[in-house]
Amino acid sequence: MAAVDLEWTARRACDEGVEPELFFPPSNAYAEEAKSVCRSCQVAADCLTFALAEETRQDYGVWGGMTESERAALLRRRARKRTGGTVATVNTNPPTPDARCGTYAGARAHSKRAEWWCDDCREARSLYEMDRKAKVKAALQQEAS
Repeated sequence: MAAVDLEWTARRACDEGVEPELFFPPSNAYAEEAKSVCRSCQVAADCLTFALAEETRQDYGVWGGMTESERAALLRRRARKRTGGTVATVNTNPPTPDARCGTYAGARAHSKRAEWWCDDCREARSLYEMDRKAKVKAALQQEAS
């Protein structure tokens, strides 16, 4: 793996008195405030490049002014452009049983193989997301008190 240049992180606007939770909103509907911080940032392009790079891919949060779904759409467009439009945008393959099934890692493995998630992996992913959101909510409540 190539070395990742993180020199730009010293100049990012999100370090200037902004709560990190702002960049991990519960849904894209709440991302506008984080995106406004990114619009004023001098290294937003570097941040986005970092978030999209294969070695450092960021699956969650607002990075470089883009939400998770916006970055995923950008990556799909780039892949279609590279392959002449032959990239499937919907998983159509049936799930292949995996030793990791029933875990968050199992769900990711299905995605990497362009498969539908099996029921166990779908449930594990749902529990993972609920737990992540509960932790963020608890941290916000703790800060408020």
